[in-house]
Amino acid sequence: MAIQLGALRDALLNPGDIERANRAAEEVAGYENRLAAIDTRLSVLQAGVGFMTLLLLALFWLTFGIRADLAQVRADVATIARQAAKP
Repeated sequence: MAIQLGALRDALLNPGDIERANRAAEEVAGYENRLAAIDTRLSVLQAGVGFMTLLLLALFWLTFGIRADLAQVRADVATIARQAAKP
């Protein structure tokens, strides 16, 4: 569905009217400002999502790194327990 700007449509239908052209220019400038604000918010949102993705990947990296270290500790404990159990 397309957005129809009323003042712009009127100015295009009556090209000789300066007052309508001024209203159309103001209306288009208002929409341009709104689009710029949306673009800014979208950029901030993208940066936030990127940061959170990096943070999540770092947490996964640390989690699996700790898991590997725990496996090594378990193996070391099992080795010590076997050596202690020998007479």
